[in-house]
Amino acid sequence: MNTGEDSHKQHGYWQEKPLWCQPWSIILTGLLIIITTFTLFHNIIIESLVSIFTIAWWYLFLFIAPQAFDEIIQGRIDE
Repeated sequence: MNTGEDSHKQHGYWQEKPLWCQPWSIILTGLLIIITTFTLFHNIIIESLVSIFTIAWWYLFLFIAPQAFDEIIQGRIDE
């Protein structure tokens, strides 16, 4: 019998996302933004600000969002 948890394992957070929203594309885009900013401005303050926002963006989309998805799915399974 296929339980909700088995279904979740088959259709996890990243399987639901399009190609442009996969971990590799999020990391690659962030690195590209950091490198481009440094190449264009050569300013450590701007680079630091862009890097802080990029790391926050990575943390949000690579750690917090999948964890929240798992908690929501687990809540639905428990019901």
